[in-house]
Amino acid sequence: MKEHYKTICTKLDSGQNLKLVGCKHGDWWNKSDFSLREKEYNELISWSDILVLEQPFLAEFYEEPFSKKISKIVYTQNKRICIVDPQNEKTDKFHEESYEKYVKSEKFCMAIEEGNGNLISICDCKQKNNGPFDYIRYIDSMNDFWWKISFGESDWRNIRIAKGLEEDISQLNAENILAIHGGIHTRPIHFYLKNPKFRETKLRRKYSELEMLGEKGIKLYVPAKCEDKQEQAWERIK
Repeated sequence: MKEHYKTICTKLDSGQNLKLVGCKHGDWWNKSDFSLREKEYNELISWSDILVLEQPFLAEFYEEPFSKKISKIVYTQNKRICIVDPQNEKTDKFHEESYEKYVKSEKFCMAIEEGNGNLISICDCKQKNNGPFDYIRYIDSMNDFWWKISFGESDWRNIRIAKGLEEDISQLNAENILAIHGGIHTRPIHFYLKNPKFRETKLRRKYSELEMLGEKGIKLYVPAKCEDKQEQAWERIK
């Protein structure tokens, strides 16, 4: 199972160590891979100085089931959590409206994300395969060409996460940075990290509307005092 969630080890231009980890975070009603990989996640967090998490849909990381389990490990180790994922309710609404227009227009849409397609849609792939890792296997079979032509909210998020890692999180006092995001994000984030000029050009030319709607900068959290030892509390400091 783990082979489809390969950890990408790289370095930022600042020289800091970065591990990009793909996960199956599930959602409010689907199981994640946490129970299968709890030991691995513990070891990765122990290695890191700071954890970068994906922004859960319409929730904070300490509320969403998977992220809450991950953040509890971080909390017990008294480490920081950071988010550079720009998605919010406004960008999700914009994405849904854009997709509805695309469906009505019957135009082919070059997009690497659920429901849209590059020859074979990920959505179609998930319907044909029942295994929990088929989704990631499909993404892992693609080469960099697909990230160059991809378009949509997920692609924009991947660009902004890569930009945030390189420009914002690299400024923090941290030698070892761990970034855990859904498995479909890991490879494109790495691609955009290694192609900054292409990243900036695409962001400027393709995503001006999403840029106006999305979150700006970073969210940085530190552990706060919590009376209930079974729970966790976080203070946003940035």
